Amino acid sequence: MSMNIIAAPTPIVVNSTVHGTDFNSATTTLVEAIQQANMAAGPDIIQLPSMATFLSDDALFIDSTSAGRTMYPSITSNVTIQGNGSTLDATGKNARLINVSGAGNLTLENLNLVGGKAQGGDGAGGNFAGGGGGAGMGGAIFVNGGSASLTVRNTMIANSIARGGIGNV
Repeated sequence: MSMNIIAAPTPIVVNSTVHGTDFNSATTTLVEAIQQANMAAGPDIIQLPSMATFLSDDALFIDSTSAGRTMYPSITSNVTIQGNGSTLDATGKNARLINVSGAGNLTLENLNLVGGKAQGGDGAGGNFAGGGGGAGMGGAIFVNGGSASLTVRNTMIANSIARGGIGNV
């Protein structure tokens, strides 16, 4: 009897809390790890350092789509983020933390997500009856259509806001 053993993917280890890319080959930021995972075939595991805090820079949102601004690249592949008690913090920032889109499948484990804001645009005014305000989609996380999915294990999500825009202004 023969058995096929499937090896677990080699984890992508994040060892820098810099938001964005740091252009240092000796370190890997979370942005760089997500970009690497999205480009690789098969499932990927991203490991964050234990109990680290990743502060987001509002001026450096990474992804902007019709669904709004996101602090990190959209997850478009099969990715597990092992947080090890770390925190992604977007307190007071005007963008969500994570967008999962297309065929993206994200699993979050042992992670804290704090903050994140998705604000829909305001409706139009003028000579015609204005429109309704736009939807605010996903405060901390937005799972954006297709076959995209999210699994959350031992993860805290706090102080995130998804708010629609004001109609007929």
